[in-house]
This record gives sequence, C-alpha cells and structure tokens, in this order.
Amino acid sequence: MSNTVILIKRSLVSGNVPTSLANGEIAINAADGKIYYKNSRGSISSIENQNTFSTINANSSLIVTSSTTDIVSFIGNNFVTISGNTISKTVTISSSNPTSNTFTTTNYTLTTNDAGNFVYSNTSSNNIVYVNANTLPVNVPVTIVQLGTGYTSVHGNTGTTVVFASSNTARAQYSAITLLQPSLNFFIVAGDTA
Repeated sequence: MSNTVILIKRSLVSGNVPTSLANGEIAINAADGKIYYKNSRGSISSIENQNTFSTINANSSLIVTSSTTDIVSFIGNNFVTISGNTISKTVTISSSNPTSNTFTTTNYTLTTNDAGNFVYSNTSSNNIVYVNANTLPVNVPVTIVQLGTGYTSVHGNTGTTVVFASSNTARAQYSAITLLQPSLNFFIVAGDTA
C-alpha cells in the first residue's frame, strides 16, 4: 500500500453527497451519519450508522426505545395477528372478526379458542360452563349467551377463582354474561345474571 494522504471533507447539511473524491479521500456528513469514500470501481460509496432506532405510537401512547439493543414486543390476541418479515424489514398487523362456538350438551369447558369470542349455550337442560387454570389469556373476555331455556352457570375448575356480584348464572333465556380475567386464573362473572 502506498502512502496516501487522507483528506477529509465534511458537511453538516442532511442529504449532501460528495460529487467526486480522490483515491484515499473521505467525506463525512455528520447530519446523516455517513462516511463517503471512493471504492475500487471508481464510484462513491458510503458507510452509514446502522445503529438507528425509531419510535412507535400506539393508542396515543408513545413507545420509545432508549438504545439500539432494546426490544419492543408486539403480542396479538384472538382479534389481532402480527407477523414480521426480516427480509423486507416489515411488520404486518391484521385483525379478524370474533368467532362463536355453540354447545348443546349439559356442560362445556372453555378452550383457548374461546378467548375474545362468543360461546352459545343452546340446550333445554341446566348447564355449566367450566374454566380451567391457565387456559385463557388475561384481559381477553369471553361472552357466554344462554340461547336455550336451560340455565347456564359459570364454574372454575382447580386452580381458578370465579367471583360474581350476585350470581354466576345467566338470568333467563337470551341473557348474556361475560367472563373477565383481570389477573391470571382470577375470573369475574358480569352481565345479566340471576
């Protein structure tokens, strides 16, 4: 390698790119965080700061990362799907409509798929909707509708606590009750209860 004198050109104006550089000469644009140099093909190339990060605004709240190593996690639920593409460096957020599940037996145990959705009890016999521990996500309600004439009650299985203001049973045919879970395995029965 021959002795080459390095001359530094500089700019503080965003978007300024040098039009020509000599071999071994570099230019710095401090506003853009880029260093420019003449490559082996004779054209101008740049090296830029890859340690950049951005902010996200969600529900009128600003989510800010304080360093380039911070990780922001997005968690979907039954209504929201989040997928990332590392090649195109994009995040896709999509939504779906709630679904429903109808049972006609005397008892039904809620599943993960019931979270955020509707469960219809359509039987003439009194029936019980059971909730198991660690089955439903926190803060995602389940709405239970009594379509049939049989009374529908909500009970917790081992490891759960189910509380209610007046009753854990739907008041009458076509009554709707909602099962809320403000903390893990603690459920509140709310709505049109007996």
